[in-house]
Amino acid sequence: MANTGPAQNIAKLARKTIVGDFDGLLETGQFADLVIVCKEREWKVHKAIVCPQSMYFMRACTGGFAEAELGRIDLSCDDEDVLDTLITYLYYGEPTFNSWDFEDVDEEAQLSNITACEGPVHLLKVHVLADKYHVDRLASFAADRFMELVDNLKYCKDFAAWLIAVQEGTAPASSLRPKIYNLVLDNMEALLTVGGGKYAEAVTAFKAALVRCPEFAVSVMLPHVEALHAD
Repeated sequence: MANTGPAQNIAKLARKTIVGDFDGLLETGQFADLVIVCKEREWKVHKAIVCPQSMYFMRACTGGFAEAELGRIDLSCDDEDVLDTLITYLYYGEPTFNSWDFEDVDEEAQLSNITACEGPVHLLKVHVLADKYHVDRLASFAADRFMELVDNLKYCKDFAAWLIAVQEGTAPASSLRPKIYNLVLDNMEALLTVGGGKYAEAVTAFKAALVRCPEFAVSVMLPHVEALHAD
C-alpha cells in the first residue's frame, strides 16, 4: 500500500507551490541558462526545466555538443508557432481548448469556429515536433486531442487532407497512425457512401486520399483482413 501520510501530503503541497513559482520564468527569462532560437524568435529557457522532459534537449546540453558550450540551440528548421506550443508545454503543462464546440451538428461550422492554434493541423504539427524532440507526454496528448477532434469532424471535407498529412508527415512508428487507421476502418462504409448533398465533396476527397496514399489503404485494411482470417 502506498504511503500517504502527513509527510507525503506536505511534500505534494510543497511541490505544487514550487511549480507555481515557475510562473513568469518563461516570459521574463530570469535565471535562464539556455537560449532556443527559431528564425527571428528566441526563448530564454532553463535547463533544469526543459532537459528532464526532453531527451533531445538533455543530450544537446550534456553530450559535449557545441550547443552545450554555447548555451544556444538553433531550431530554425521548425515552425515558430509549433515550437512555442512545445516550449510553453514544458513550463505550463497541457493547454485547455476554448474554441471547441461539438454541440453544433454541422461539421463545417464547428471547424470554422476553431482557432488555428487549437485546430487539427496545429495539433498534428505539435505531435510530430514533440515526437521529434522526444517530449513523449506532449506527443501523446497532441495525438489524443487530434483524434478527438477529427473523430467529431470525420465527415468534413478537410478530413481527407488530415489523413494524408498523418500518412506523409508522421514517423512510421508514430502512435497517431494506428489511431487514425482504426477510426477509418470503423467508419469506412459511411466515409465512402455518405455522399450526396453537403457530404458529396467529403466523400470525393476521401476516395482521392486513398488513391494518393495506397499504403494508407493497405495499413487500414490489413487488421480487418487478419481479423477475418483469425475467425
